[in-house]
Amino acid sequence: MRDERKTKNQLIRELEEARRQLAAAKRPDKDRNRLSFLQTLIDTIPSPIFYKNTRGVYLGCNKAYEAFLGLEKEIIVGKTLHEIFSKDLADKYTEMDNDLFRHPGKQVYEWQISAADGARRDIIFSKATFQDEQGALGGLVGVMVDLTEQKKADKALAKAEERYRSIFENAVEGIFQSSPDGRILEVNPAHARIFGYDTPQEMIDSFEDIGQGHYVHPEDRKHFREICDVQGFIRGFEVQCYTRNKETIWVSLNARVVKNEAGDILYYEGISEDITKRVLAEKALRDSERFLSEMIDFLPDPTFAIDRQGFVLVWNKAIEDMTGVKAQDVIGQGDYAYSVPFYGCRQPMLVDLLFQPDKSLESRYEYLKKEDDVIIAESGSLVSGKHRALWGKAAFLYGSEGSIVGAIESIRDITQWRAAEEQLRKSEQALLTKSRGLEEINIALKVLLDQREKDKGELEDSIMRNMQKLVYPYIEKLKSGTLAPREAAYLRILEMFLNDIVSPFANKLTAKLSTLTLKEIEVAKLVKEGKTTKEIAALLCGSIRAVEFHRDNIRSKLGLKKTDKNLRSYLLSLA
Repeated sequence: MRDERKTKNQLIRELEEARRQLAAAKRPDKDRNRLSFLQTLIDTIPSPIFYKNTRGVYLGCNKAYEAFLGLEKEIIVGKTLHEIFSKDLADKYTEMDNDLFRHPGKQVYEWQISAADGARRDIIFSKATFQDEQGALGGLVGVMVDLTEQKKADKALAKAEERYRSIFENAVEGIFQSSPDGRILEVNPAHARIFGYDTPQEMIDSFEDIGQGHYVHPEDRKHFREICDVQGFIRGFEVQCYTRNKETIWVSLNARVVKNEAGDILYYEGISEDITKRVLAEKALRDSERFLSEMIDFLPDPTFAIDRQGFVLVWNKAIEDMTGVKAQDVIGQGDYAYSVPFYGCRQPMLVDLLFQPDKSLESRYEYLKKEDDVIIAESGSLVSGKHRALWGKAAFLYGSEGSIVGAIESIRDITQWRAAEEQLRKSEQALLTKSRGLEEINIALKVLLDQREKDKGELEDSIMRNMQKLVYPYIEKLKSGTLAPREAAYLRILEMFLNDIVSPFANKLTAKLSTLTLKEIEVAKLVKEGKTTKEIAALLCGSIRAVEFHRDNIRSKLGLKKTDKNLRSYLLSLA
């Protein structure tokens, strides 16, 4: 309502100014130049403006009014409402005008009307009477303000508020608000559950100061406030807290400062996440990082991995060769250090979209596809002083208990492939415009495609030779040795991923298998290898029920739902 009153006040001011200008224009001592100036002036006003005499005859209008009606001024001026609008509409407008003439002054009302483009618009009419040279009632001046978009925005805001409340109540993540003095102002059910409380209100009533009795280390609350107060926000602030039952958990906080117009801090609001499992898994992850790093180093594609905080864990030999940046110069570095060799500055890359969706970042890629926990994209980049077309694939890294501990991104230089594709495109365009030389062009295209397939085959052969020579022998040595159950599980997962890279099953899917999701393809591959449902659940760190669900979906998509065909036998027949 405040915005609407403001709009009406603005209309009144515009109307008064138009009335003043109109009265000034009618003074006998003003010449045609003055009148022209005033007409030009009102034409610059974006709101439609019109003025009539007491008989309802249009005396003039501005450009905005012409555009709204879709009529030129020459057609409008000298006409009445009944000569321009339908009888029903003209009768209603005339009634309002006559009421204003009976009670001179100002008149403001809201109306819905069809514009020249046929769209229904919500309009506020603000009209006022004016006097002629003798001081008698001379007519009226009207201003129209289109409230359509404002109303749409109001409705959108109301829906947004409703959605926010729904998100607040139903969000999986914890959401909280706390005052500078440590009082809990509001929490959602998820936040209360994280700390073992049955309801949000129960948790709110349990603390007078969360700095005491909530944080395992009270100084963490002070540190939280100091960071927020200085930079206005905090990201990934990890602290130990007590639950209702005095159990210790790890929580990650993302928060911002909310201030009033005077700049005083009103409260802190943010999102909480129980990361206890992740923290416990990180130790196990660190124990296996060296092993993982050494194995990834053998991968033919340039590859790097980061933890949840964005610190580089792995930087393999292939990416060293591509970028010229050595592993020792980037491993352990944070703040988007991995992006510098590709963009010349620190900025998010494809791998960061896994943790934080960003439309502006997504728009930088020429091609981008998301499926489950995997993102595939293509883009151009300046690497080692040369422009290259790059293909990238990013996926989460999971700990032993299934929690996300980081992410990995593999990059492939497809510059030559892009060049071949561009050449192919140009050739195809030439075929559309040239009637002669068709046979020669077709031959050239065939040669180009043959070379492309040859290059692709050579690349696949090279990958297979490298895997057989450099990777598989070490895996077999590891498998023959004595490994802990967890290490053996990591090795099986790693072997599965490596097989995915070189297996035609993962990269040369039939038309039927192309309908499967990435997770379903992983399950299908393990089924093809003879793994049981229980074994698959253990390898993928999931539940047996989830594996059974994926198997059922696979049978359905492959047309085996109502048959007694064995899934493994069918998959083997597609290889």
